[in-house]
Amino acid sequence: MTATKMVVVQARIRMLDTAEGGRRTPFITGYRPHFVFNAAHGRDGQITLLDREQMEPGEQGNVTIRFLIHSRNPYPHPPAADDLFLIQEGGRILGEGIIRHVVEVIEFEPEEVVTA
Repeated sequence: MTATKMVVVQARIRMLDTAEGGRRTPFITGYRPHFVFNAAHGRDGQITLLDREQMEPGEQGNVTIRFLIHSRNPYPHPPAADDLFLIQEGGRILGEGIIRHVVEVIEFEPEEVVTA
């Protein structure tokens, strides 16, 4: 059996503008890009915007990000305060950020994990 946890963090992100290779369109709460930490490993997460309804290319803002961490992941250590990360879609870098603090870590028993 594998243990799973959800790590909820607050972060400050900066999205690249279109001229820098960023998105052409804004995104809203629920956006699920790929996050790359230490240029060595990445994970998926879901962004909730805290200070606006949508984020345009080139803007900065405060967000909450929810990460699912599986113990079978080769990098099972959860993100921590002051970790830097890149925001990607596919192999394209769209932004960057820093984790300000960990809000919550929720442990799940294997039978509680629901897969879609």
